Amino acid sequence: MRATSALGQGATTRGAARAGGLVSVKAQAGAGQKDVQLVGPKPQRFTVAEGQLKNIASAAFPALFRLGSGALCSGYKVSLVPDDGKSYAVATVAGRQLRETSAVGGFNRPAQPIVLYEFEGCPFCRKVREAVAILDLDIKFLPCPKDGPTWRPEAVGKSGKRQFPYMEDPNTGKKMLESDDIIQYLFQQYGNGKVPLGLRLGALTAISCGLAMLPRLGKGSRYRTSKLPEEPLVLWGYEASPFVKVVREALCELEIPHVMRSCARGSPKRQELFEQRGHFQVPYLEDPNTGKAMFESAAICEYLEATYGTAVVMARELADGRHERLLFVRTPTGAMVPVQVSDESQLDGVTTGQPVTVQGRWQAAAPGTGPAPASAGTGGTSTFAATAIVQHAVNPAPKPQTTGMFNPVAGNGPAPASTGGLLPQVSNPLAVTELTVLFIPIVARDPVTKKACPGTTGLPTVGKAGVEAAVFESKAPAGSPTLASTFKTCSLGKTKLSPATSMVLDPIELPCSANINGNSLTWQACEYGDSLTWADAADAVLSKRGIDTSKYKHHVYLLPPMAAPCNFVGWGYLGCDGSVPCRAWIGNNFWTQPAALAHEIAHGLYLQHAGSRLSDGRVDSYADNSCLQGYCCAVRCWNVAHTWQLGWISVQQLDGSSLKPGHTVTARLPSQSVTATGAGLRVVPDWVPRWNDSQAGTAPLFVGFRTKQGGDAQLFDQYAGKANVYTSAIANGRDSAGSTLEASLSINQRWTYAAAKLVVRVRGVQGSTVVVTVCRKGGAETQATCTARQDNDCNGLAGAADPACKPMLAGNSLQTNPPRKAVRRPAMLRRRTGAAGLPGSPPLLRRRLTTAG
Repeated sequence: MRATSALGQGATTRGAARAGGLVSVKAQAGAGQKDVQLVGPKPQRFTVAEGQLKNIASAAFPALFRLGSGALCSGYKVSLVPDDGKSYAVATVAGRQLRETSAVGGFNRPAQPIVLYEFEGCPFCRKVREAVAILDLDIKFLPCPKDGPTWRPEAVGKSGKRQFPYMEDPNTGKKMLESDDIIQYLFQQYGNGKVPLGLRLGALTAISCGLAMLPRLGKGSRYRTSKLPEEPLVLWGYEASPFVKVVREALCELEIPHVMRSCARGSPKRQELFEQRGHFQVPYLEDPNTGKAMFESAAICEYLEATYGTAVVMARELADGRHERLLFVRTPTGAMVPVQVSDESQLDGVTTGQPVTVQGRWQAAAPGTGPAPASAGTGGTSTFAATAIVQHAVNPAPKPQTTGMFNPVAGNGPAPASTGGLLPQVSNPLAVTELTVLFIPIVARDPVTKKACPGTTGLPTVGKAGVEAAVFESKAPAGSPTLASTFKTCSLGKTKLSPATSMVLDPIELPCSANINGNSLTWQACEYGDSLTWADAADAVLSKRGIDTSKYKHHVYLLPPMAAPCNFVGWGYLGCDGSVPCRAWIGNNFWTQPAALAHEIAHGLYLQHAGSRLSDGRVDSYADNSCLQGYCCAVRCWNVAHTWQLGWISVQQLDGSSLKPGHTVTARLPSQSVTATGAGLRVVPDWVPRWNDSQAGTAPLFVGFRTKQGGDAQLFDQYAGKANVYTSAIANGRDSAGSTLEASLSINQRWTYAAAKLVVRVRGVQGSTVVVTVCRKGGAETQATCTARQDNDCNGLAGAADPACKPMLAGNSLQTNPPRKAVRRPAMLRRRTGAAGLPGSPPLLRRRLTTAG
């Protein structure tokens, strides 16, 4: 799951109060702005939060490399004056103040903030930001990180070029590209007309800006899914401050618009903030959307992630067959804060990378205002108890598309809609054509003694070659199932995995203990936070080796042997939008199990678990043995609902417009094991309230048919050659809803969906095709329905053959069973008006189906 999650506004506020001492001061944010309340830790000048020294040091490098450009306002001066007790000063010594001033007070000032489209990792943008700081200008930044869906496309649409920065000055109407031109304009319009030497060296300036940002490794350049605020945030700071830089990087990655109140050394705005808060320090953030304000870069980043970040949802399979889900918040320090829910159903529909707002309260000291929290299971984790989780729609998944109608005469080819009597063929976009997976075997060993770490039961016995044989067809014995063959056969060739785009690494060694991003690495605990720490530690090793892990969307960590209760099958991110690697973990006993590997990777493709209805009516949400998202580790494919979700097959679809009360529709379903077109039936019961809600018990109905062919060659007998009926609220390819197996039907068997008033029957099996009928109950039989031979009560009988109709038809002068003219009806689909047999079916089969109940 995507690596950040959003807690609600109250979460961050309360957490800061517990950890750092809440400063409860209400102040006016400025002219035209809303009142904001100062929260969070007390500001401490020139103090680096624990665990942040390396981060701040690398953030300071750009300003040092650029010789402090952007640190001082134009015409900067410093003087020693008597201390009046009311003015801001950089220092006070023996009753005298070291006071800073500049010439910007005499420059032309814009009435409205200048608008700048840019992003942190852009060297040309840095040049302009340095100019902004020198001129002490207020700028409305619209961050344009790579892959950002909002401001980057808007800028390209306005300028006509994929080029940054792009400036708009609402005060003059000026719009322009080219950093040098923008800088020249700003100094002419809002300065003394003289561009400093460090900003007018052309390519040399741009190169030095680019080199200066190398230690930041592209931070602030790539978009992470977020929730946009209604109003821009207000950030006080300046370009040369390393503390401001880390906040700006978070704002850019989250694409959060913000007004920068520039206040480099010598800025008169330093006095303005000092008067508001009785203290000057940057960064200082005001959020008019929540009414919160705060100092301290670590607390601000924590707040941004919590309020505007996205979800990390993990699904874990336990060795005893149980499973669980959990929501996390990844903080800027790398720590993960678990979110506690009272009912797992609160996480329904939440996927990694999705913006959410979590409301509730902290269970322990909040992160970000003191030492970074330890990973879960190590005794120091802050937990947030959620009372409500609000999901926000960003970049919604494409809706299923109608791709044609079935031509019953020509077979599976499309037919014009005017043919009539046909059902639409509905499909989702293909989830993925080529999987890119990095497999990372891990050895947990003391680097000195070379012994296995405490908490493990030894060293792995499977090496790189063994994993490759389980993953790639080219590395496995002929005919052996592999991860690659599973995806290839189950997708009917649409999704592939090969050594050309995926890789199994040589095992890497991790120590028995270490501090990773402020989290304690240990093998004696196996909570969610521990698994994330293992992954972070492995990634750090790979980075030192120079391995480019960004080429692989899925990262699978193969864990060392661990003692109970840590001997898991595996777990992984549920849904993954691609903004971060999709992580999955596999227990040592399952390194070479293709089904276990496929199950966890499929979680990253938004597939939830596949459950089954028990005899007492309860649902075991893991017990669908017809599906790879059920129990491990038999080799088989996914059920019809999840296969349709991945875009591998299309299904025929019924809804209230094509299935009227008292009517029956017949569908011929080919085996999804060998056919992709129309290989399933989806019934959308849009005639009942909350029909798309699994919790309401009225989710859509899926009917699939599979045979022991292709990827289903080893499918269990109780599902092969039968019509398998499922309920699932899956609505598109990125919907994380699960599925429930309701019944597996043989010929003449039926299943009743009471909540939707539906009855599903199997009428016949012909080779790799099953014929099913779906009847929607219209109520008790009436004179009219009996005369029309309409199966209104869905008991499978009509006319005189239905006992309920006999009294109403007795003595009727009309012939109750008139001779029927032989009409060749569509082979794939037709509306059923009586209890006649199947056209084209053998005589024996026709007789059996005629009397089916």
